[in-house]
Order: sequence, then C-alpha cells, then structure tokens
Amino acid sequence: MENRPRKSEWLEQISEYFLPTILIVGLVLILNLLVDNPVDEFSPLVPEEKVVETIVGYVVIACEMAAVFVIGTAAIHALIAYIRRLFDRSLTTQIKISESTLILFELKEVTKWKIDRARVNGLSK
Repeated sequence: MENRPRKSEWLEQISEYFLPTILIVGLVLILNLLVDNPVDEFSPLVPEEKVVETIVGYVVIACEMAAVFVIGTAAIHALIAYIRRLFDRSLTTQIKISESTLILFELKEVTKWKIDRARVNGLSK
C-alpha cells in the first residue's frame, strides 16, 4: 500500500503553506500597481468630514485604551496568580488550585460516573 497523503492532509498543506504565501504575493503586487498608478484626490462627500474624522479618531483612541486596560489587567491578574502558586510550598494545594487539573479531574469523574452507571444499568437488566 502506498503512503500517499490523504486529501485532507493535502488541503491542510495548501492552507498552511501556500495560501499565506499567495496572499502576501498578491498584496505586494497590488501595492506595486498602486505605486505605478496613484489614486487621484477625491472631494469629500460629507461637508463636515473633518469633524467626523476627528470624532472617529477619538473613538478609536478610546477603544485602544480600553483594550490596553483589559489586556494589562489580565496580564497582572495572571502574574499575581502565578507568583502566588510559585511560593505555595504544598504540592497538593498547587494541584487542587490548578484550573486545568480541576477541569480534567471533573471530566474524569463525570466519565467514571457514567461508566459506573452504565455497568449498574447493564447488570440490572
């Protein structure tokens, strides 16, 4: 039996390697066309365009500042949680506090409960 790549592997290879390359090459070609043929100036459609641009600029700056605040507070929260766990000497406490371990533990318990229930139902019939 030949070891040919399956169709899904072929599509995955195209999407991971060739598609980004084609997109970058296309962007460079479009930018080269714009350098050779610049777009003429256009007249504003709205008479108060400068005022609208100023307001939109301030809104964009406010959104950027909100994003910085959210990302910064999340980073500080993660750093504090990491340092708290770093100085916790009890290994069992570290395991109990770990969120990923708790989620994994809960999934295993639910699966074990379902298996035990299926065994009981299978034996009682």
